Amino acid sequence: KRIDYEINEMETGIYFSFYILDISNKYGIS
Repeated sequence: KRIDYEINEMETGIYFSFYILDISNKYGIS
């Protein structure tokens, strides 16, 4: 199921971006 895989990969990228933003805010990285 190619489509499901692409959707999951996109969601993972979004969650990863929020994770990086959270870490940046905690450590004051701009």
